[in-house]
Amino acid sequence: MAAHRYWRAVSLQAYGVGGLELSEFHLLAGTTRVDAAAALTASAAPATGTLANLKDDALGTGAAWPAVDLKTLVLTWDLGAGGAQDVSDVRLGAMADRSKFLMNFKLQFSDDALAWSDSFVFAGITWPGANTKTLSVLDDSGSKTVTLLHFNGANGATTFTDEKGKAYTAAGNAQLTTASPIFIGASLLLDGAGDWVQTTTGLTDFAFGTGDFIVECRFKTTANRAQCLIDFYVNNGAGYAWQLWLNSQSIPEFYRGGGQLSGAVITGRSAVTASDPVRHVAVVRRSGRLMMFVDRAFVAAVDGDTTDYTNTSAGQLAIGAQVGVRNASYDFAGQIDEVRIVKGSAGTWRASDFSIGADVEYDLFDKSLIARSTPVRSAQWTPVGVGPAISYGRVAVAAFPRGRKDYLSGVLGEGIGRVRGYTLDYVNPLNKPYPCRVVLVREAGNLAVREQWSKADGSYDFQFVDELQSYTVVAYYLAHGKRAVITDGLTLANGKVELMP
Repeated sequence: MAAHRYWRAVSLQAYGVGGLELSEFHLLAGTTRVDAAAALTASAAPATGTLANLKDDALGTGAAWPAVDLKTLVLTWDLGAGGAQDVSDVRLGAMADRSKFLMNFKLQFSDDALAWSDSFVFAGITWPGANTKTLSVLDDSGSKTVTLLHFNGANGATTFTDEKGKAYTAAGNAQLTTASPIFIGASLLLDGAGDWVQTTTGLTDFAFGTGDFIVECRFKTTANRAQCLIDFYVNNGAGYAWQLWLNSQSIPEFYRGGGQLSGAVITGRSAVTASDPVRHVAVVRRSGRLMMFVDRAFVAAVDGDTTDYTNTSAGQLAIGAQVGVRNASYDFAGQIDEVRIVKGSAGTWRASDFSIGADVEYDLFDKSLIARSTPVRSAQWTPVGVGPAISYGRVAVAAFPRGRKDYLSGVLGEGIGRVRGYTLDYVNPLNKPYPCRVVLVREAGNLAVREQWSKADGSYDFQFVDELQSYTVVAYYLAHGKRAVITDGLTLANGKVELMP
């Protein structure tokens, strides 16, 4: 990425709901701090402390903003004329209150302070402790990548060069397609009958030994059967070779073979079918722990894996077919894209890999990421009779699509609202508790958000709803001919929507 004069932090979200409090906020290029001489400004002045405290490297002083300002807060750094930098990391200083530490934010850059572009999303930042600064883990998977195939090119192309310079050739009808590709551009198209691509150079790059590695790809299949995704497998010779495939139950599996005992090393949980959308499978060995991720979610692990992958007798690395020990029944049908193999140091990976980050094409730039944490509070319910629950208060696992929430998404607040009351009889005897069906309706779009039965004392309580919306409560009095009682115009402003403690 090129160097830029202006940088800013947007979409800031703290751990709790009480606002934001930091002692330091430093920008780094690699491991070098670059913001010391920059002019730091904020869209809202701190309620306590000063912006200068975020730059003085004194962990006992800081700046704090209330929750109401945090929704629109933007921090901007001007590195000055001639001071442009490629910012790749940050250091954050924490104060004593963990709930006010920064959990997520987006870093953007500009050359004129008018047009801004996204750089990184830092998500789930771990609180380092009171009056302590964060540390980051350098992602060196770029330098350790031994093959990376984007499969970009002209429709029908049959020769490919990966990002590391390895030449791949096509067998059968293997070719690029620009029709409904996995990513914008093209993907590898295979018909399942004698198609694959392969390279015969640099084969020792795929012999991992007992060290760390990453093997991954994205694919969309048109068949429901055993199929080979990436093949470096043989059943003879010294040491082990390997294969990433879908087994006879169409379940992702990492398989080993060689002169020793062959078999599955790690297997996923569920089958992949032709009706599925694009899938992502990654196998990672990190310090002897072998892990599998499907669609960036952890699905399986094997501890103490010391398999020695030194066998190169396959003679080629093939994509889309079992070629080392040829078996045409395992030929892949569908599209494959973003094949990446990393040899060594798989213990550090990009923020966009696996269970964190956006579904984007990989690059080979070395970047950093701040250590991640677990959610502070997960979603509280699943609504009855409507769509999936809106996810509030959890660590984001994808790049933020917007800086401010809006009516287009239907989400304005932080999910800390509460609407409660009583259903009381309106015939004699008046005001006697009346248990009945109660529905909470969001007035923007008339969406039924939650549904429950009021209790024996007539009480109902809808918790963790969008506190910035206006609501209507509909109570259905079944014993009175289902004549509903409607209470509308419930908002935070008139006190009918409360904030959760």
